[in-house]
Amino acid sequence: MSKRNQLIFRIIFISFTVICMAVIFYFSHQTGEESTAASENVTSGITNIIRPPDYENMTPQEQARYEYNLNILIRSNAHKLVYFTLAALVFCILLTVPEINFTLKICITYFFCLFYAATDELHQYFIPGRSGSVNDVLKDMHGVLIALISVLVIYSVYKGIIFYKRKKLSLL
Repeated sequence: MSKRNQLIFRIIFISFTVICMAVIFYFSHQTGEESTAASENVTSGITNIIRPPDYENMTPQEQARYEYNLNILIRSNAHKLVYFTLAALVFCILLTVPEINFTLKICITYFFCLFYAATDELHQYFIPGRSGSVNDVLKDMHGVLIALISVLVIYSVYKGIIFYKRKKLSLL
């Protein structure tokens, strides 16, 4: 890849990374009431689309319990998804820097995301109705690890294909 293309891709990935970080900051900056209302709206929308077959026959307490459990699942996976995205974007930035080896790119991505997750939870500590949570950092890092494992699998498959093609060409 030419230096010019590396620079263009780097700028694009940095821009998307900053947007991703801003989205995380925006949701973290919501008060406890705003955050709860937003996630309950998402849960309600999903409940209207995906309902267990016997939802209509449930008591109001059972419906509330179902929506509460679904809300926990949605919030947990939202943490994982947004940090999966952040890790993928940070790694893509580092891919545009050929001077950094692959292992170091993985480590930089991991520790950058860990730092951002930890400071995000610290930020929430100062927001009314919110609290910082080590459990949330662990959820965030679960998303990061899934992203990095995905990168390793894709990289391994790519390297395997390249090795196979080179071996096949050398036999000709």
